[in-house]
Amino acid sequence: MINDMDGVYTRTQAYNFLKNLLGVSKKVLLNKNFFCLFFKESDGMFLIKTSEDIIKSIFTKEGIAELNNLYYRKKQEKNPAEAAKISQKVMQIVKKSLAA
Repeated sequence: MINDMDGVYTRTQAYNFLKNLLGVSKKVLLNKNFFCLFFKESDGMFLIKTSEDIIKSIFTKEGIAELNNLYYRKKQEKNPAEAAKISQKVMQIVKKSLAA
C-alpha cells in the first residue's frame, strides 16, 4: 500500500500507483477514462475500486504494461488508428477483468 489510509489516495498517489504498474515516468499523462476504471473520487480523495493486489494481477496477467508500450510506439509512429485499437483493447481487457 502506498498510503496510510487503506484504499484512499490523493490524486497524485493514485496516478503514481498506476504509472508504476505501467512502468512509465511519473511525468507521463494517463488517460482519464483509464484512470477511472480503477479509482473514484470522493471529497477530493480517490478511492480504489478493488484491491491493489487484484489490479497488479490484471496488469501482470493481461500484459497491460506491454500493451501500453505498443500503444505509445504506434503514437510515435503517427499511426493513430492502430493506437486507438490498442487503447480500446486495453479498456475492454480491464473492464472484463474487473467484472470477473
